[in-house]
Amino acid sequence: MSKINVATTVQFYKRGEKEPRTEVVLGGNMITWAYLGPLDFIMIPLISKFSILSKLLGMYMDSAFSRNRIRKVIDHLEIDESEFLDSIDDYKSFNDFFIRKLKPESREFDSNSSAFISPADCRLLVYPNVANDRIIPVKGVDFSINTLLMREASEFYNGSAAVLRLNPSDYHRYHFPCDAHVMDSTAISGSYHSVNPVVLAADIKVFTKNKRCCTILKNPLYGTFAFIEVGAFGVGEIVETYSGQNVIKMQEKGYFKFGGSSIVLLFEKNKIQFSPDLIENSRNGYETSVKVGETIGESLINSDQ
Repeated sequence: MSKINVATTVQFYKRGEKEPRTEVVLGGNMITWAYLGPLDFIMIPLISKFSILSKLLGMYMDSAFSRNRIRKVIDHLEIDESEFLDSIDDYKSFNDFFIRKLKPESREFDSNSSAFISPADCRLLVYPNVANDRIIPVKGVDFSINTLLMREASEFYNGSAAVLRLNPSDYHRYHFPCDAHVMDSTAISGSYHSVNPVVLAADIKVFTKNKRCCTILKNPLYGTFAFIEVGAFGVGEIVETYSGQNVIKMQEKGYFKFGGSSIVLLFEKNKIQFSPDLIENSRNGYETSVKVGETIGESLINSDQ
């Protein structure tokens, strides 16, 4: 997970590595100045209440004027171009690049029905045992499941949860983590705070304040679970691309336009066992970098736990 020094350092583990890495934060100095600087009492309300700032940035990222940022960001964040389905010369705007598709072979996945896969490239935190209705991070601000879903959500009390933070360097399309039946989908309006860990450490309740889309899914092995996309500053849209009520593992669910974004997964009690490395890193306050398609948990159905 990310060990956050409120001064700006964000560290995480890349899966399989023994030492943490320090994250390269796009616009990190600006984020820190806005949320932790001497004018935070002005900047935080501006970002939160006036969506025009986020929308203007989104409009710029949709325009041809933003194309010259593509190469700079690829180099700065060390993004692997060999995975791109298209050439960077084909992108007509920064957002075209940001919502890029990848070559299918670049993201393999376990088709076994008992393997629950990551729905996105992300920095991941897992919470095997939610305390009643509250998710309590090692760093950052706790938040209520009821407030997240904007309803009484007792089916997820004392269950499990995962928080997936998409960094600007990540592939920003997200996929279904298992075969499922779509029970319900609800859009919730909200603010436009950044989801950078520096902001979470600044006592901002990002997950229950930002705009989001909540989808309730059902699977025979994982029961009823919630898939919540959380937008952030600069995210012009949360775009759902799937159709129908029956979906399959690794099918594209949607994408985020420009900006940092997050996904929150909520599970009923005793339905999922997260992978040991993810539990250990999360317990110690570090995010783990995972790719879409990587197994992050197993079903507890027919197990002894």
